[in-house]
Amino acid sequence: MRKIVAKIPIILLFLSVAAASFLHFFLYSDSFVNDDGGNATIYVIVLIVISAVLCAIASPGKDSLPTLFDFASKKQITAVMYLLSISFFVDFLHQGYNCYKYLEQHTYTEYNYLICVAASGVFALFCCFYFIVFSKTVTGSNYDVRNFTALHLSPVIWALLQLFVIMIKIVDINTDYEIFYQFIFLCVFLCFALSLARAVGNKTGKLSRMFCFSAMLNTAMSVIIVLPRWAAFINSGGKAEFTMDYSGVTYFMLGVFSFVLLRDINKRRD
Repeated sequence: MRKIVAKIPIILLFLSVAAASFLHFFLYSDSFVNDDGGNATIYVIVLIVISAVLCAIASPGKDSLPTLFDFASKKQITAVMYLLSISFFVDFLHQGYNCYKYLEQHTYTEYNYLICVAASGVFALFCCFYFIVFSKTVTGSNYDVRNFTALHLSPVIWALLQLFVIMIKIVDINTDYEIFYQFIFLCVFLCFALSLARAVGNKTGKLSRMFCFSAMLNTAMSVIIVLPRWAAFINSGGKAEFTMDYSGVTYFMLGVFSFVLLRDINKRRD
């Protein structure tokens, strides 16, 4: 009976994420945006808040959590980490192209924006290396990510730089809801990345309830902001009125990464 009760917040979380993703998808419809786009954006934000509350309720206590590095699904986690490192490398190339395009299209250079974009690309490359080393640690090679202390905060700094780029832009929630959702996702990912860095930096690899909460919410947010965008792009035959940002691939893979970690932790708790 207790197991059934414990699954109720997870089921409600799934329904909340599905509803938010459904609304987000329909925000790309011109008629929907013109009729009630502003209210729909607020509804998505409300559902995100509900998802966060459900994640907090569903997060297990730290006493019942295993350590980080005693993985049960090593092959699966390694494969996801390799894909995540590839997505960060793509993001590095994408930010480099963004810098080139910006310099080509603007006679006046805003260096605060350009430096943040360039630095974001550099730290995306560091993240690529970080998750490659992490994957080697999982497979039991001579490389141990815990010894690369300088890299532990690379994902955190990458997310902060992405946030700075967003904050430089003028954001109106009703018209620039994509940027606003990315802002929320990056704030959530910062919590997850800091919790991960803390667990990796701790030689025992002890996990916290905050780690599980941020990992669950990180997974939920990646689904809410990325999948509706891709669905709208496919539904429009590639003619949707928004730019397919390659950072979306990285956001999605970060969600997959946190989901796989949670699944592995749950296996070891049973």
